Amino acid sequence: MLAQMGAAPIRAQPLAENLTMLSGPGGNVVVLNGSDGKIVVDTFLLPAWPKLKEALNGLGNAPLKTDIDTHWHFDHTDNNANLHAAGATVLAHENTTTRMAEPHDSALLGFHVPASPADALPQQTFSASRKLYANGEILLLQYFQPAHTDTDIYIHFQRPTSFTWAMHFLTASTRSSTPAPAEKSTG
Repeated sequence: MLAQMGAAPIRAQPLAENLTMLSGPGGNVVVLNGSDGKIVVDTFLLPAWPKLKEALNGLGNAPLKTDIDTHWHFDHTDNNANLHAAGATVLAHENTTTRMAEPHDSALLGFHVPASPADALPQQTFSASRKLYANGEILLLQYFQPAHTDTDIYIHFQRPTSFTWAMHFLTASTRSSTPAPAEKSTG
């Protein structure tokens, strides 16, 4: 089943000048691209790695800088190890490390998810919020609960047009927002 899903094509859709959504195997990936490097949000399923790598390379020569996981499920984290090996630092909510380090069984879906290898676990975590500055953009990462899991975050891209990205929604507006202050992160 995962191999079939991983075979799905990846389509690129520009969202803003340096912001692209890749739609494909297991969902969507958002990429902020520029001279500071590529910031990748979520990672598709593991079988999609060759296509994801090709799509990322097609966005330009900037190196991979950061891989942000919006929550711990494998369709969002499966290529963490590949992105980390290619130079990205994996960043996520602190609960993501705990959930990824444990095996999970789903009677409902009928499959077993083993614990993730150490090189796939986040190298940097935060508990409430975190700000990143890259490629002329300010990204606010914010934990929210209750949600799909106890690891869900959204990412608010603050400039030049306001975009908010999470597993559950994508909105676009030209209004600015005043987010909660960022806290110090680990890593």
